[in-house]
Amino acid sequence: MQIPTVPSHILVSVHGKVLTVTLNRPERLNAVSGAMEKDMCTIMDWFEDEPSLWVLVITGSGRFFCAGSDLKEFNTSFSESPGGGYLDHVLDNVHGMVASVGGIPNSLSHTPLFFPYLVTGQNIPDHLLKTHLFTDVVPAAQVLATAHRWAQAIVDCSPDAVQVTKVQKNIFMEEEGLKEVVEEGLRRNGGVFAGENARDGLRAFVEKRNPRWADPVKAKL
Repeated sequence: MQIPTVPSHILVSVHGKVLTVTLNRPERLNAVSGAMEKDMCTIMDWFEDEPSLWVLVITGSGRFFCAGSDLKEFNTSFSESPGGGYLDHVLDNVHGMVASVGGIPNSLSHTPLFFPYLVTGQNIPDHLLKTHLFTDVVPAAQVLATAHRWAQAIVDCSPDAVQVTKVQKNIFMEEEGLKEVVEEGLRRNGGVFAGENARDGLRAFVEKRNPRWADPVKAKL
């Protein structure tokens, strides 16, 4: 495995099947510059094609995950799009920020209660995040450990089944009907059940052992 070399504003580490990417501009609250955006895209493209890595965790150095786009840089080159596009949907949901792509509809698909915070740029309160958006809301010191715990829980599952579930989720998020979601799931299930992971999963159940999952062929989700 050859991890792409990027500047120190992005830190990359691998633990088993999990890739952890750390935004590393704590002096700027990890605001995303144009150069950082390009380097993140390099890492994301590599991760997309690396079959031995199944789960991605994104975190930030220092006291803040990410302040969004680097507006100071954007102010000096206003004709260009600011950095941060790859994280738009994540940053909007965390910080209630207005973004150019995806964040607002993604947030409102969870609940219209987010709308006042989206239009005013205020942080979304913890009780709304916990009820409508996040699987866990934990103290800051526990965030990364909790993310890695969930990452490992995903790794423990069949990667083929995880991919099919993600495809169905994405189809639903694109506002396709239930019929389309079920049909696509059934279409892909044929390949899942014909694969080695399905066979080993069944053998593991009979033999009362943990499955030995093989790296999947990554599907475009």
